[in-house]
Amino acid sequence: MAQGSEYVPLSARCRVADSRQISSPIPAGATRQLDVTGNASYAPQGGSGNSTGCGIPDYATAFAVSLTVLPTGFGGFFKIFPNGGAWQDGNTINFTASGGITNDVMVASKQASVNELDIYSNVSTHYVVDIVGYFARQAASVLDCTNTTVSNFTIGANTTNFYNNPSCPAGYNAVTPYCWTAVAGVFSQGSGFNANNPANTTFCAWQNTTGGNQTVFGGNVCCRVPGR
Repeated sequence: MAQGSEYVPLSARCRVADSRQISSPIPAGATRQLDVTGNASYAPQGGSGNSTGCGIPDYATAFAVSLTVLPTGFGGFFKIFPNGGAWQDGNTINFTASGGITNDVMVASKQASVNELDIYSNVSTHYVVDIVGYFARQAASVLDCTNTTVSNFTIGANTTNFYNNPSCPAGYNAVTPYCWTAVAGVFSQGSGFNANNPANTTFCAWQNTTGGNQTVFGGNVCCRVPGR
């Protein structure tokens, strides 16, 4: 499995292939490709449903597979491995001529390929392939951000002052302030986080050089990591 991947179990096993349903056992010494992700229908492989309904994403790096081999009168060995790889390196199921056998294996996915997995058998046999879970790289979380309402503040004539911006909603953290005024003669004196404020809000600082009270505005951009 790829470094940094995490395992995601499926809510129900997904049958991606069943050679009995298409009356097509794999021939002796043959390699057959299996399409697992981005598949609108598993029916051509003898499976049921599709990858979207099963919840198998295109970005899966590996699969947890429940593999069943159903002999057609011969004993031998069966392999499952990443598409385009060497079957000699694949996961092996050894079976007799008289009975089926099921084994659970982990198989890496050949990503950016139409077919992610290959199977091989040294004798002709039927098979069933169920996906029970997948591995995926832990992606950086996408931030969920929102803006607070804009508050207005009155700054006195010929003064310099700062004002705390509105607090973020519960679960969100202040990321950056926004400060605005349209009054000529009122100048920004900077902005930042007010470490002395329990709500850890941001502030906007102003200098009013006019002879009257003026209005300035401020707010917060607030963000959180979804699910945390």
